[in-house]
Amino acid sequence: MRDVVRMRGDHAIAIILVLGLHSFARSALNIEEAGIKIVYPPGHRTQTIKWALADFGIEKYGGQLLGNVFYPTEDTSFYSANVKPPKCVPTDAQYGCTLFSKCTGFSLPRNDGNQIIMLLDRGPARTEDPCYFVKKVYYAQQAGADAVLVVNDVAGADLSTAIAPDEEVFAKMAEDITISAGLISKEDGDIIKDMLKSGNAVTLLLNWTSALPQKAKVSWELWSNSNDECGTLCDEQLAFVRDMKATAKKLQDSGLATFSPHYILFACPAQYLDTPECQSQCIMKGAFCAQDPDGSVAEGYAGLDVLKINMMQLCFFQVANTSGQPDLWWDYVDMFGRNCTMKDKQYTEECARRVFVSVGGPALSMNTGLTLWEQCIPNVTALAQNTTARVPLLEQEQALQRGSDSMNPVSIMPTVRINGVQYRGKHDAASVTRAICAAFPTGSEPALCNDRAVSDNECLVDAIGYRRCRVRTSRAVNSCNNTFSGSGYKCVCGKGYKRGTDDLSGGETCDDENECINHSYIPRPGGPTEKPACSCSRCACINTEGGFNCTGPLPNKCTA
Repeated sequence: MRDVVRMRGDHAIAIILVLGLHSFARSALNIEEAGIKIVYPPGHRTQTIKWALADFGIEKYGGQLLGNVFYPTEDTSFYSANVKPPKCVPTDAQYGCTLFSKCTGFSLPRNDGNQIIMLLDRGPARTEDPCYFVKKVYYAQQAGADAVLVVNDVAGADLSTAIAPDEEVFAKMAEDITISAGLISKEDGDIIKDMLKSGNAVTLLLNWTSALPQKAKVSWELWSNSNDECGTLCDEQLAFVRDMKATAKKLQDSGLATFSPHYILFACPAQYLDTPECQSQCIMKGAFCAQDPDGSVAEGYAGLDVLKINMMQLCFFQVANTSGQPDLWWDYVDMFGRNCTMKDKQYTEECARRVFVSVGGPALSMNTGLTLWEQCIPNVTALAQNTTARVPLLEQEQALQRGSDSMNPVSIMPTVRINGVQYRGKHDAASVTRAICAAFPTGSEPALCNDRAVSDNECLVDAIGYRRCRVRTSRAVNSCNNTFSGSGYKCVCGKGYKRGTDDLSGGETCDDENECINHSYIPRPGGPTEKPACSCSRCACINTEGGFNCTGPLPNKCTA
């Protein structure tokens, strides 16, 4: 079994059917890519590498990561004669299938606060105890890596998006991953390996600054499901709604972003229309379906129950949006998730109506909110076997789910789509907010994008901005200002320093000003800062960090 491209639960089949596909093809799961630049060895700086972002972990949307590549291979040709390679059992170390703490001879070469990008191989192919992508990344994070690149194992193969399997153990791993990860081609991986084998240190710049299209007004969507019986996945989804609603409201109120919720649909194949599975999950003879929440047709809630609640929530948004209060949807879904659970047998239309009243639904649209809401909700029972009726609400959802030339199709649940492109990574409020911020033109991001929870603070002591602005060595003459996009910081360079550009990352630096070359800095006779030690004809200037010293008169030791 391969280590990449696992759809979450039965949603794999569901979405492929609604998109009209017949296999796990590339088009079934849109691949989101970012750029990688080889910055060292310098002879490869013109070469760029594409990588497919994983759908877990934290991708640094709008930012960059400069790091040294570490490949924990057991191949002795990558090491000098006196270095023993690491050894993992039962799978070779370069696959990352074993906790590195249990491997012999393994150590992560970290110094001077540099970032480590671990390079791992895809595979090995096996049916028992498959080495999934998420396991590789989790073990690399445990070892101290800051990012992971997995090298594809087939030359010429398309890149694919890594998704955690829906088994609880892997879902938990995915939840705990806080580093970035992605897949690169075998050809690009071989280039990196050849450089390492030649004894070169390899430094890469991972770049997320162009991963999303930028617009002055950002539109974003959440594709989800009202089901609360899917374990960690459902828990994360409900937590996201709770944690994101304050930020979503700020973005909406600012007028800089618009949000719309949507709900995943699938279609039942014609040959299964008369089965209990389709009849309990679908309306319109299999045209519109929702997944059974517990996987059992005979027990618990059915897919039709989920479809009905999904449509009630979608209709609430439409009524609230028409009334100019779209952000009430967050309150409605949050309260429903807390009070109307399947576990407590409260996942019902009656509970949904109580929540509607609690969040002020009846007062919407000049006190016609309840009527408009009820008129919007399709009659699931009446539509079960109907093949001629039109259901515009569901038809529109299905069309939006399929996507268009300017909008990626939605193929997994949950999905966030920003300016028509799918977000990849962990579905937590801070990470999604970061991606939304990256979708604004550089410099026009809302103020909340600089919040600590959203933007990495590159100006903390010993962070990259702090070091490159030389805050410590300048004795606080220089300062570092944290920003959201690009390198993540701006330098303010004081007297004795000048602003420069780092050769590797392109980020700003404060470079020492050589006052001894720029003579305008040196006090001269008659000047406002005349110093006797600098003013005489036999005085010399000695450049220092952030300043200079003058020698005073030097003795004439010339004998000729």
